[in-house]
Amino acid sequence: MVTPTRSYIFGALLGVVALLSSPTCLAASTPQVAAKADFALALKADGTVWSWGNDNYGQLGQGRQLFSSVPGRVAGFAAAKRVVSSQSHVLASSQTGELWAWGRNSSGQLGDGTRADRGTPVKLENLGGATDFALGNRHSLALIADGTVRAWGANESGQLGDGTQVDRLRAITVTSLTQVVGLAGSNSHSMALRSDGTVWAWGNNNKGQLGNGSTTSSMSPLRVSGLAGVTAIAANGYSGDHSVALLKDGSVWTWGDNSFGQMGDGTTNARLAPAKVSGLPEITAISAMGSHTLALDKTGAVWIWGAWWGTTTGSGYAQVPKKVVGAANAIKVVAGVTFNMLQLADGSVQSWGENYLGELGDGTTRANGLPHAMLGMSNILDFSAGRENGVAVTSDGSLLVWGSDADAQLANGALTQKSIPEQVASLANIVKVSAGSGFGLALGGDGRVWSWGHNGAWALGDRTNTDRSSPVLVEGLTGAVGVAAGANHSLAVKGDGSIWSWGQNERGQLGRGSNLTTVDPGTIPGISGIVQVACGGYHSLALGRDGTVWSWGSNQNGQLGDGNTANRAAPAPVVGLSGIVEIAAGDESSYAITADGKIWAWGANVNGQLGDGTVVGRPLPTLIAGSGFRALVPGANHSLALKADGTLWAWGQNDTGQFGNGTTTASLMPIQVAAGYGAVAAGNRFTLGVHPDGTVWSWGDNYYGQLGTGTVASGAMAQLVVNATLDGFLDLEPSIANTIPPTAVPPFLVQAKKSGGISAQSLSVDVRGLLNYASPQSRAMRPAATRPTYKLYVVAYLGTQVFSSWYQLDSAKRWSGLQFPLAEYLAGVSLNSSLDVVLVDILDAIDLTSLIGARIFVGYGTDSDEMLSAGRYREVMTISAPQ
Repeated sequence: MVTPTRSYIFGALLGVVALLSSPTCLAASTPQVAAKADFALALKADGTVWSWGNDNYGQLGQGRQLFSSVPGRVAGFAAAKRVVSSQSHVLASSQTGELWAWGRNSSGQLGDGTRADRGTPVKLENLGGATDFALGNRHSLALIADGTVRAWGANESGQLGDGTQVDRLRAITVTSLTQVVGLAGSNSHSMALRSDGTVWAWGNNNKGQLGNGSTTSSMSPLRVSGLAGVTAIAANGYSGDHSVALLKDGSVWTWGDNSFGQMGDGTTNARLAPAKVSGLPEITAISAMGSHTLALDKTGAVWIWGAWWGTTTGSGYAQVPKKVVGAANAIKVVAGVTFNMLQLADGSVQSWGENYLGELGDGTTRANGLPHAMLGMSNILDFSAGRENGVAVTSDGSLLVWGSDADAQLANGALTQKSIPEQVASLANIVKVSAGSGFGLALGGDGRVWSWGHNGAWALGDRTNTDRSSPVLVEGLTGAVGVAAGANHSLAVKGDGSIWSWGQNERGQLGRGSNLTTVDPGTIPGISGIVQVACGGYHSLALGRDGTVWSWGSNQNGQLGDGNTANRAAPAPVVGLSGIVEIAAGDESSYAITADGKIWAWGANVNGQLGDGTVVGRPLPTLIAGSGFRALVPGANHSLALKADGTLWAWGQNDTGQFGNGTTTASLMPIQVAAGYGAVAAGNRFTLGVHPDGTVWSWGDNYYGQLGTGTVASGAMAQLVVNATLDGFLDLEPSIANTIPPTAVPPFLVQAKKSGGISAQSLSVDVRGLLNYASPQSRAMRPAATRPTYKLYVVAYLGTQVFSSWYQLDSAKRWSGLQFPLAEYLAGVSLNSSLDVVLVDILDAIDLTSLIGARIFVGYGTDSDEMLSAGRYREVMTISAPQ
């Protein structure tokens, strides 16, 4: 059977099924998830710890990097038993009783005797025997087996409970506290649950978070008033201060800060003593963070109140509990500051909320207001479609390229187009990619940006205008978290929310206030808080953290959305847009998606690419029909959008079959063309799509081999992209079993090699042996005595509305009218296994100008009848003019 390549796609909706299915190491750990501010952790059943999101203080424990939007393994300590996190530091206990810490350490909260941040786990001394632990913002708590509590870190409010306000760089014992069975840490107060069901609290009390009826802080533990029979406690460990308790009868009680309705009592008034939250069913688990609380009921539904995420519109405030839309069959809930996670009975994890630094773990940095599956335990992958080429990043950080190389956009140093993906040997640790018109950008895991290809307009950012057939570094740029490539300009967004631009600027697309081209990459003034950028042909878009959209550059078709057609060299808000979660740019059109899945479009519309049912350009955003969209990718003159249910919708031009629905019929409004896709990318007149099982499919124009199928044959139906070793298909998530329909598998693989222009075209094809992808047991070569030798045939079809004709190519390379039996091109060839390869020279500098639309096929069989009955033939070239 084919051995798939080890890769993964950003944006596919995959569950973390591996949480419960991994081999065990020592005693099996209980799978857990943890989340606080803008990063998250998962403990797998084999005791390994995985992390993703922001890593500004080393809180991912992976050696300090910029961020990661998919889970990566924390190394350096024995199999873990439990893991908890604050907003910036982490504690993990091992199955052998050791305690490890990493992340931020400004107040000594790691407990290693220093204030130095740690990017990898450090073992804590004298804390063996810890059975539980909890973290505040800048302090830590540990429960010892004898029922006492240790504390260390920040202590300005007495949150360490030792009777002082002195920070402690190593653990001290909390005064007069015994028989403790549970802990909770907040911003600057701490809580303990004793075996008798009482709750004790100490530290800051400015909002009544100690629950004793006053606002007087305490440097030693005090009993929370009026509570008994408590089974679980939770506290906000970020900036606000509220406390939560779960009682034996399933009721939830809250006290403390209520600025955002986190008491759940219908008001915003602080509570100095516990009060029961009304309107809840029987609750089995609680979690609190940021300014909201999560509760899990006995049916597996999730409830939320306070400042929250979890509706079809994304964010809001609820002063009374509301059920989270789309959350069901949960067994655990974890509240983050602005995002949340839940775990299902099958071990998979879902997340929702903000996602600026990848904290949702879904391979994107796009916010999502509905619970959705996180990615499997693999590294990030991204893919992109340029004008006539495709680019993908594999799970090990390698870069794959295919298609046209006329401007060195394949970065292989050869200036030779490729009809199958090829790895760029000089690049590693790549996490994101963007393909422009003749050039490419790649974002490294270290925040640096690489570029290659056409550079006549300084779009590569290397301070030259020299084309580069191998990747070069963008000068002076570090800390990037996103990139976008246009026709001849480039953008990068940094982790601090600033934007860098470089390249051509004759229409102000660099956003620096003038039309002067500059060779130096630099920041765009007057704009901040940006989380996403997008490049059209000659205009640019930026999405703000607050949901606003900004635009600048070319505006001849109203693509800036400001109501006129005058170019603009500086960013300005797009009129009438708010609450946007994603942006996209076509050549001369622009798009934005709202949190509830509606699409706004503006700009050029001559091919119906705006999807509003007309061909009238729009200088202001126009709402198009439909809802529930989660992603949009515009091509040159067509657009594609994915819904949450995996259905694919298309509109605009369809002359080369770029819709993928088997037709070349255009549409002025979104129509469903396919289903079952997790991500898509659009090029000039072609499309790439990825199924949730990781297989990559393509359709549309293929003049340069941009479909990656091994041929240069266009197609209006989805075809499988082959892998770089040409022994199977590109699989971007090999941990997920493939679900390829047998009818979609070609009988054999090919690699077409085309050169010369339309007036002097040459074509050769490497034909591979039998491929039985659906039945791996039959792949073995037949015994020598029964192995047939084959005859190989080349035929061509020329059809118009007036007439159609078939032709055949014989062994003397002469074309003649088709007749039966077919004249063989080669006889006696061995093509019994996928290891067998036969080179077929079909065209040699032939003028094909008068044969536009003709199709060339290659096939083989014991004779022509057997070839046809077995379906062992493939189209290898569609004769077309370059676009």
